[in-house]
Amino acid sequence: MTDLQRADLLLPKKLLQRLRRDARERKTSLSALVRETLERTYTIASEQERMAAAKRLTSCQGPVADWPQMKRQILRGFLG
Repeated sequence: MTDLQRADLLLPKKLLQRLRRDARERKTSLSALVRETLERTYTIASEQERMAAAKRLTSCQGPVADWPQMKRQILRGFLG
């Protein structure tokens, strides 16, 4: 990462402790953990990636019953 710039953050004590603990557990630096989290949260997928994800979601060919039957099955599964 050659294009890094400094950003000073003020964080609540408990949050900073948790981040430090998580970084230690992952065997990475606090800075790397914060960068990874921010990138995952704020990276916007390209139009192609969004379209591919939408196609994957809509291509599921599961059996679909009418709503009353599905509701009974859901309740039966939930209630045992």
